[in-house]
Amino acid sequence: MPSESLNDLVNALLEQLPEQSSPVVIVVKPDRPPTSPAKPNGHRAHQGPNYDPAHVFVLELATILAMRDAETTVAVGKPVSDALFNVVRNAAKVHPLVLTRAVYYLLHLLNASQVPQLSMILQAPHAYIVR
Repeated sequence: MPSESLNDLVNALLEQLPEQSSPVVIVVKPDRPPTSPAKPNGHRAHQGPNYDPAHVFVLELATILAMRDAETTVAVGKPVSDALFNVVRNAAKVHPLVLTRAVYYLLHLLNASQVPQLSMILQAPHAYIVR
């Protein structure tokens, strides 16, 4: 797939993610935490964000496309890493599984972006020695 088409595809994928950037709001918590409503069987009601598998799918597909080779990592790595950072920044608003996958993909993308530079240094170490 040509680089321009891949860039359009990744941008279209990232547009499918929910917008999570919002201003920081400081909340003052009361001295005593409120009691959570209990279900009739005695279990607590589900609290926190809902899990959306589409969110993980879009992040994973965009990461895989960005890590195809060095050229695609340079071309689309920045928008993908920005989307992953956005998930990590808004950790309180996303499901814990989505958060862990985003960190995992972010680390893989970081590794993919560093490997070509490392292999160049290993192939010609004398060119990178500072004198």
